[in-house]
Amino acid sequence: MADDSDSDGPMPEMPVAPAEQQGGGLQLPARDYGGPQKTEVVVEDGASPEVRVWAEKLAGDLDCLDIRGQNIGDSGAVALASALGTNRSLKSLDIGMNGIGTEGFKALAAALSKNSTLLGLDAYCNDMGDDGAVAMAEALKANATIKEVSLVGNKVSDESKELLRAAMEGRTIYV
Repeated sequence: MADDSDSDGPMPEMPVAPAEQQGGGLQLPARDYGGPQKTEVVVEDGASPEVRVWAEKLAGDLDCLDIRGQNIGDSGAVALASALGTNRSLKSLDIGMNGIGTEGFKALAAALSKNSTLLGLDAYCNDMGDDGAVAMAEALKANATIKEVSLVGNKVSDESKELLRAAMEGRTIYV
């Protein structure tokens, strides 16, 4: 298979499905949210070609991104967070089963505190940890736009689960 990391070569396929077709995750309806918006994307030099493509897709008018099980880790989460913080079109994000740890969740939390369009986040079966959970709880409390979050299967204490539940009071969270 040819190396697709060259910017002139073909881009790797990215699993993206309309929100109403996602399996096992958020079931958000597809909607017309207006025209394309420009999002600034900053990707670290060491990021994989796939992470670069996903982050660049967030720079467009994508409304649903499903990259579960792609093993993006903390570096991929940081790259995605860079785009998510300024994205004005994404409504549903599934990053479950990606080996994202505390540092990745801290970056995502910082992005979520700036994002005003994301309605649902599936980040199940990662390695968030208690420090990541505290950061996410603060971001979720500040971000009233997010209506549904799944953090099931992350390694966090019962105390952290309660912080997350309190942050999402009146909205849906699975921890």
